Amino acid sequence: MKEALPLDGYRRAAAKLPEKPVVPHSVATIAGWGMENPVDSPDWNEIVPNHQNKLNLTVATYEECAEKRFAPFDYQLCATNPMGTMCH
Repeated sequence: MKEALPLDGYRRAAAKLPEKPVVPHSVATIAGWGMENPVDSPDWNEIVPNHQNKLNLTVATYEECAEKRFAPFDYQLCATNPMGTMCH
């Protein structure tokens, strides 16, 4: 992606794809913060994520993305693992 894609989320962050080419069928790692505690836990907090998650996926081709999940659009990246498909 040539420029950052602005998002109108709660924190008004921006998403940006890597500058290097993404190769289908290569392994990719995604990471992000998430909620590890259930909502009925005294440690749960709806605003502050408390656990960093990491997942290894295989980058899907444009055609595989359309077949498995959504109609692809420009700049969409899809990846799969045995648990499912992620498109971003």
